[in-house]
Amino acid sequence: TTTIAPIPTTCTSSAPLLIINELNSDDPDDTEFIELHNLETRTVPLDNVNVVLFNGDWRNAAYDVIYLSGMSVAPRGYFVIGSAIVVPSPDFVLPAASQNGQI
Repeated sequence: TTTIAPIPTTCTSSAPLLIINELNSDDPDDTEFIELHNLETRTVPLDNVNVVLFNGDWRNAAYDVIYLSGMSVAPRGYFVIGSAIVVPSPDFVLPAASQNGQI
């Protein structure tokens, strides 16, 4: 007989713990935002991090891409992408040309 036994292994990931913490989209007003949260105890660079915005209609088509290269999130901090009138001021302000300055 052959016996199969699990081999204990430890996996590590170099990917930072960065999550979408809060999302407020398609409000009647223009106070729309995406809030990223860094769960790490170190600064997380946002190089190669892009946020793709989709229209919720039947075509499911992307209408904008937000490139965050060169930006970062402080340890245990937040990074807000939003319209210019969001309070407190967002870290990345959506251009007015993006779906009426909204998410």
